[in-house]
Amino acid sequence: MKIFVGYGYNPRDAWIEDSVFRLIRAFGDEVTTGKEIFGQILDNGVRAEIALSHALIGFTTRRDPIGAMGTWTTHQWVKDELTTAANAQPPIPFVEVRETQVDAQGGMLGGRAGITYDEQHRDRCLVDLAEAIGGWHRRPTAFEIELMPEDFAKEVRPLLLRDPGLRCRYHVLARDGTEEGPEFPTTILRRPGRLAIRTGAVSRDAAIMVKIWSGTNQLLWVSDWQPVESRIIHLERTAI
Repeated sequence: MKIFVGYGYNPRDAWIEDSVFRLIRAFGDEVTTGKEIFGQILDNGVRAEIALSHALIGFTTRRDPIGAMGTWTTHQWVKDELTTAANAQPPIPFVEVRETQVDAQGGMLGGRAGITYDEQHRDRCLVDLAEAIGGWHRRPTAFEIELMPEDFAKEVRPLLLRDPGLRCRYHVLARDGTEEGPEFPTTILRRPGRLAIRTGAVSRDAAIMVKIWSGTNQLLWVSDWQPVESRIIHLERTAI
């Protein structure tokens, strides 16, 4: 699983790179961030990186004091990263980690429960994060999956307009190979420079097989079993 981590790029938040990144990798997951391309305004590069992630952790830690109120502002780009995950289609699972005394501005994003971070009890935050990541691993979710190779897109893209009977289905297989699910219909989606499908809620450790037929019921393209978490399915052209 690929997890995007949003946080303050400053010495006070350096513990996140040391402790949280190590925690994520201990689950066998990949860490990605917007550190190299971040700014006050969330740019397209960061949005694209979030869209390619399976989940997001946003650390709304202290930034600037708010007068003498004893509260603090936080990082606008982290709030925007959390909002990007919440508004994605399908939504990207996320958790906000809010530091104590950070201005809540209406509470956790969208009224959702999050994780509280107290600098004096950092261990509790890490335990809560471990539970959240474990929950993501166990929860079925929908995936948007790119269909490859380029030859497939070149052939099928025109058929989406010319062949109203063109259809696509996928099978789901548990990773241990013990249970093959029924066939599910799905729609081939046009995306800039590519084609994709969207699955229903499936387990992250599952594999899928994709088949595409023409309107005359001829099987055109088919894939082997491939892991759903890769978000890419390679199909092969069948013999005519």
